[in-house]
Amino acid sequence: MQDLNEMAIFAVVVGCGSFTKAAEKLKLPKSTVSRKVSQLEKRVGVRLINRTTRNLKPTETGKLYYENCMKMLEQAEEADRIVNNMQSEPTGLLRISTPLACGIPFFTDIFKRFSRLYPKVSLEIISDNKNLDMLDEEIDIAFRIGPLEDSSLVARNLGTARLSLCASPEYLAEFGVPKSVDDLQNHHCIMHSTYSWVFMTKNGEEVPNIQSRLTANDVEMIRMLALDDFGIGAVPQLLIADDVRAGKLKLLLQDTPFQERTFYMVYPSRREPPSKVVAFTEFMLENCVNPPWEQLSGVFSARSQDDLGETSFIGRAEELAAS
Repeated sequence: MQDLNEMAIFAVVVGCGSFTKAAEKLKLPKSTVSRKVSQLEKRVGVRLINRTTRNLKPTETGKLYYENCMKMLEQAEEADRIVNNMQSEPTGLLRISTPLACGIPFFTDIFKRFSRLYPKVSLEIISDNKNLDMLDEEIDIAFRIGPLEDSSLVARNLGTARLSLCASPEYLAEFGVPKSVDDLQNHHCIMHSTYSWVFMTKNGEEVPNIQSRLTANDVEMIRMLALDDFGIGAVPQLLIADDVRAGKLKLLLQDTPFQERTFYMVYPSRREPPSKVVAFTEFMLENCVNPPWEQLSGVFSARSQDDLGETSFIGRAEELAAS
């Protein structure tokens, strides 16, 4: 196998015209430079340099070899430039893993504006509620909700992901409004297939034993089922804020909130992550100073429900019950 170091030293020697000048340029002992050239000549089996006490000149074969060594060095320098440019200017494919719930306007707008800002970066969005192995799946960045299983990842906190229990006025008019966590056992509950309902009570966490009539791995599906009067679902507040404002969904058990879970952006730990990863994480953090999921307290407070029409809801429920 070729010794690229020997070839590079040979090229510098020929270019400088002496071992002494080459050694100074390379910051190596003159004896090391001379030995490397001799080893190269021995390996290729031909003399490459004619040496005299006063100067040195490449042989005919040495001249041809020198030209090819220079091409090799130029290609190596070009490879370095390409890598440096990739580090300084974001480019290439960026694979991003998101939960299914991330298909909301905030994130689609983030992806659109990032693509316009960095036109040399291509995005591939993989939406799945499974925590994919980032190395095996070649994922550059992932969004995760809840405790992180892999401590080797770099994690950036994006705020709190809050769930709210909800149902349609029509469902509640037919089956009644649950007054406690225990009452949920008598209702049609739509559960998520990957997590249980954990409530924060005055006695700590409470995980009720609920027999679900239907489970789904997509919170958007749970939202649609709740809107369609199927039952009670637990849905991220950001997904149902407009439905709550419009009176299409009613919030339940607000005095017994769900356990809050942290929303993270994670990426593999590296000393120098690719510039495309740095660019996206910085862009995301700049746009998450006050993200939309942290701006919903006015909609999901108990008082806001009165403002949104508690009285009209009760009237509607009585109307439906009487019909």
